[in-house]
Amino acid sequence: MKTRLLLLSTLTFSISVFAQFTSDMSFVNTGDESINPSEILGNGQYIYLDFFSTTCPTCNSVAPEVNNAYETYGSNNQNVFFIGIDNFSSASACITFSNSHNSEMPVIAGQEGGGTIFTLFNQSGYPKGILINPSGEIVSTMSYSSIVNLTETLEPFLSTPNDCDLIEVTSVSMNIETNVIELLINANSSYLYSYPSFTIFNQSGDTLATEQVDYYGLSGESTHLLNIQSPIENWESELTLQLYSGFYDVLECSFTINTNSIEILDCTDEQAVNYNSNATINNESCLYTVDYFNVYIDLNAGWNLVGFSCSEPINTIDAFSSYTENVVIVKDYLGTAYLPEYGFNGIGNLERGYGYQLKINEAIEGFNLCNP
Repeated sequence: MKTRLLLLSTLTFSISVFAQFTSDMSFVNTGDESINPSEILGNGQYIYLDFFSTTCPTCNSVAPEVNNAYETYGSNNQNVFFIGIDNFSSASACITFSNSHNSEMPVIAGQEGGGTIFTLFNQSGYPKGILINPSGEIVSTMSYSSIVNLTETLEPFLSTPNDCDLIEVTSVSMNIETNVIELLINANSSYLYSYPSFTIFNQSGDTLATEQVDYYGLSGESTHLLNIQSPIENWESELTLQLYSGFYDVLECSFTINTNSIEILDCTDEQAVNYNSNATINNESCLYTVDYFNVYIDLNAGWNLVGFSCSEPINTIDAFSSYTENVVIVKDYLGTAYLPEYGFNGIGNLERGYGYQLKINEAIEGFNLCNP
């Protein structure tokens, strides 16, 4: 009988310690913000659970060090997400606890779900800490002796490589029709760099393609459109892709791109009048008559990217005259705008060979710029 009870006790302990958050578990912290641990782990972050009680003297003594670790490791904006887990107190008591230690770390009060998490991870004493990796595995459990130096204790688990090493250029393609380079970027992080933008240069430092800033930060997979400023025939075999932050204020990373690795999207059918021998992927743009200017396309509501291939430049206001009620904004590769609502035309004329971004409030069928 004793052996059976011991086995049962050991099994229960193992299941509790390695219990993982499931996708349907969501909690509200003392700031009325929803926290879904499964989503946090899915974003590639660790989770540090700080088990405490507002009435525990030892918890109060280590709270400044826990808060120091929280701030040192990016205040939940880098590769670890700190959550305070109270045992039984109310939200107001937890707020008072946090304020007394000048802490902004999110806390789940015991009466608001913290007690449930205590049970889930088989915790009864405090202060205690549990570090969970992005795969959902518990990689470290910590008692007072570890928490009193928590910043140093976490360092072996959370030290990260250079942020640029977290960025992968998945693919580079060129759309001849829209005169745009498309980058697929994978950032192995929840957030990198404020207001980032990419630019491609040749070895002489000449700008070949630039991106208009339209991102708040790099996170996971993202697509970036760079407007081409120099024909690909003039590009060199090896190019430099640079990542800037803060609206081109700071150069953050540099990558090398081989021109041969760039996929060229255009017509690959030799029977078409617009056949491009440099194209590697057919983008279904092949034309079999010479009437380029009577091509009509359908646009979706929201952002669209169109190329201007008319024989002569057209004033932007005239080109969009048939769509004034639908167009919210038009931007060129420099970010200069045309705002129909205000009658403001900062672009001037649409120029052949360039691409333009436009935002429309509803779908447009049979869109054409050459025959406004």
